Amino acid sequence: MKLISVASEVTPFAKTGGLADVSGTLPQALSDQGMDVYIAMPYYRDIVEKALSEGNISLPLQTLTSYHFDWGGVDHELRLLYLEWENVKVIFIENDSLFNRDNLYITSTSKNGVPEITGYSDNFKRFALFSRAVSRYITETGDFEIVHTHDWQTALIPVYLTSDLYSSEKGKRPFLLHTIHNLAFQGNFPMEEFTNCGLDDSYIHLDKLESWGEVNLLKGAVIYSDAVNTVSPNYCEEIQKEEYGCGFAGLLLEWSDKLSGILNGIDHKEWDPATDDYLGKYRFKKGDSKGKERFKAHFVKEMDFTSPAAPLFVMVSRLTHQKGVELLLEVMEDLLKMDISLFILGSGDVKYEKAMEGLATKYKGHFKFSKEFNNPLAHRLYAAADYFLMPSVFEPCGLGQMIAMRYGALPIARATGGLKDTVFDIRKDRKGGNGLIFESVSSEQLLETIKSAVELFRGKDFIRARKNAFNSDHSWAASAKKYLKIYKEGLNK
Repeated sequence: MKLISVASEVTPFAKTGGLADVSGTLPQALSDQGMDVYIAMPYYRDIVEKALSEGNISLPLQTLTSYHFDWGGVDHELRLLYLEWENVKVIFIENDSLFNRDNLYITSTSKNGVPEITGYSDNFKRFALFSRAVSRYITETGDFEIVHTHDWQTALIPVYLTSDLYSSEKGKRPFLLHTIHNLAFQGNFPMEEFTNCGLDDSYIHLDKLESWGEVNLLKGAVIYSDAVNTVSPNYCEEIQKEEYGCGFAGLLLEWSDKLSGILNGIDHKEWDPATDDYLGKYRFKKGDSKGKERFKAHFVKEMDFTSPAAPLFVMVSRLTHQKGVELLLEVMEDLLKMDISLFILGSGDVKYEKAMEGLATKYKGHFKFSKEFNNPLAHRLYAAADYFLMPSVFEPCGLGQMIAMRYGALPIARATGGLKDTVFDIRKDRKGGNGLIFESVSSEQLLETIKSAVELFRGKDFIRARKNAFNSDHSWAASAKKYLKIYKEGLNK
């Protein structure tokens, strides 16, 4: 089977979050299953070329073809560049005016001296033209059996490929699967922006792409794809309810017959304590608790924590409401008066960053805060942690808890989305427990769960849970087989 996976970000070329991890590692796993796999993504010139040079991948890239599209009376040329990378082929869509920018989706401005982050004003244009170029390439190539698109940035591709604009010969259209990574981001744009995308006005209708007076790109993908999936089984169920549906619950219930959930995986080659270069001479084999303890002892000494024998709690996350940062901040003073060590790595909302900085100053020796995206440090934190905090308000899948368990750290997580599918409470399941879970969006429940974790530390249940965490298998192999099943069933319909 020949497949093209289309995403707005793909590791190792460009990344802002978990979407890139999935769209970079799933194609590799599908190739391992015997598929002929292509990836398509924008060519964010400076970002991609930095990744290519650091990865020792030779430049320049091969030019496949170029397409011209009119947008508001202005011609835009999009070039398709080609690269063979490991066991997949990569097609970059290049146009400097669209994609050669400092960030992938957002820009930072200042309003009354206060930093304000907003999406680029031409994001609809950027990703509509990207989607047109990919759709045209798929149609002209004519031999892709499966088109797998991801999130709102590629949501127009299923619409284009089922329209008269780029539809293939009758009976030859590829099977279309769209993956929703986070329903909170739907691609909502003013109605007038639709004028230049090449589709006629009939698509601006409640039964198609119109939603509350705006164009909703994700709605188009749900309606026009042959199948839709989310990144965990539990999240698939949650988003069909009003509480988590982000205004889409009714639509998803209407199309529930083509909806499913497949748990994401992680790259076991990248996340392996036995081969992790960032751990230096303190690398340890999966399952080696003594080796992990040696690394932790080295780390807490290096970081000058006051209580090296205390349990080390770690959080590696974007500092946003979704990630439960407010819940944590509400009980931070209580936590830091306990005999624990805490390290938080991440950036995000300015108000959260400032609160963290203040607490780090007040509780020096007990709490460390690093306001950045720092991959080497993240690896070391996973390896050092006894407990990994994920108090998310909602979490479509979550990769942090899987990585943490790979390094023998026990997740403390809220029972939502993929966290509920992967973390099992040792207090309720002494045989299979691999972490601790709390149910409600409640700082009190979070605090009580952390207190339980402190009580469990170094006891028999902690040792048992750490062993279970080490033995958890969240590689892509099993999930890739589930995607393969969807593809085959779709082609056989």
